Amino acid sequence: MKIAIVNKHRQDKLGGSEIQCDIIARKLVVFGHNVVYIAVGGSGEYQSEYSVIPVKDNIQGIKKGIQRAAPDIVYWRYNKHFFYKSVQYIKSKKIPVVFAVSHIHDLEKWGAKAVSKEKPIWKRLAITIIRSFESRKQHRGFPLVDGLVVNNKEFLKKSGHSNTRFIRSSSEVETVPFAHDKPYLVWISSLKPSKRPEVCLKLAQRIDNLNVDLLMFGEIQKDVYEYFRNHDLLPDNIKYMGKKPLKVVNGAIKHSIALLHTGEPEGFANTFMQAWMLGKPVISYSYNPDSLLDGDQFGICAENDFEEFVSSVQKMVIDPGIRKTLADNTRKFANEQFSPERNVRQLEKFFEEILAKRKEDL
Repeated sequence: MKIAIVNKHRQDKLGGSEIQCDIIARKLVVFGHNVVYIAVGGSGEYQSEYSVIPVKDNIQGIKKGIQRAAPDIVYWRYNKHFFYKSVQYIKSKKIPVVFAVSHIHDLEKWGAKAVSKEKPIWKRLAITIIRSFESRKQHRGFPLVDGLVVNNKEFLKKSGHSNTRFIRSSSEVETVPFAHDKPYLVWISSLKPSKRPEVCLKLAQRIDNLNVDLLMFGEIQKDVYEYFRNHDLLPDNIKYMGKKPLKVVNGAIKHSIALLHTGEPEGFANTFMQAWMLGKPVISYSYNPDSLLDGDQFGICAENDFEEFVSSVQKMVIDPGIRKTLADNTRKFANEQFSPERNVRQLEKFFEEILAKRKEDL
C-alpha cells in the first residue's frame, strides 16, 4: 500500500498525535508499505525512514501534498483543521480516507477548546462561539470518510460512523539518564488553559511539608503562563524544566514517584502510556481514559475533587508499597496494550479492509 499520513510532523511540533504518526509511519515502512507523510506547516529537511512532503498550513497546501503523494489511502490525524474541503478533494480523487480521532472535540459537532482566562470574558465567549461554528462547519466531512479510528473505548459510542475501529495508541520509551537531588513527581504537557498547569501551584503549597519536588516539563504556549519561567514566582518545590527532548522526559519519568495529570479530558494521553510502560502510576485530577484509573490498578483519578487529588499525591509519596504494586500492574498492561507492533498491525488490517471494500464497490 501507498499510505499518506496528514498531520504536523514531530520535527515541527512534538505533540501526542505527532509522536503517534511517526511511530505508525516507521512501523508501516517496516511492514513493507510506502509511506508519505504530508507535514502540514512543515519546512526544512526531515530525518526519517519514510518520505516527507512539507506543505503550507492551509487547504491548498494539503491538496498539493495529496497530489504529490498520490496515495492508495489517506490516514488523517490533523483534527478537523481544513477537514471538510480537504476530504471533499481527496474523495473526488477516489482515494479512501481514515480519520483518526485524537481528541474528544473531534467527535463533537460544536466542540471548542478552552480559551485563555487572561482574556476578558466577552472575548472568551466570542472566541468560543467562533471556534464552535468552525468545528460544526468542518464536521460535515465525517460522512465522507471511509472509516474512523478511536484510541479510547469510550469514543466508540460517540463516533456516529458505522465503520469505527478501536485501536490503541502505541508508545516507545527510549530514555537517557536523568537525576534530581530530591525525590520528585513529574507533570508533562504544554502549558495552556486546557492542561490547567495552575493546579500544580495549589498542589505544591499543600505538599510543601513533604521532601518532594514537582518537576514540570513542557513548552509555554500561552503568555499567561510566562511567569513559570521565573522560579522566584513559584513555590520552592516546583521546578519548571521547560521543553525537553522525549528521551530526557522519559528518563525523568523513569526515576519519578508518579506522573501527575491536571488536563481536561482529551483522547488518550501519550504521557499515560509512557508512565505505565516505565512502571509509574498516574495521579489524574479529572481525566480517566477508558476508566483505567478505576480500581486503583494503574493509578488514581480524583474526579475533579482537589482534596482527593492532594490526598492521592500524599499517599503515593509516603507509601512505597503502593508504588511497587502499581509498577507491576502498569508494566504488564502497557507492554501488551501499547505495543507498536500490535497496534500498527491492527491499523494495517483496517486499511486493507477498506481498500478491499472499495475494489468490490467499483
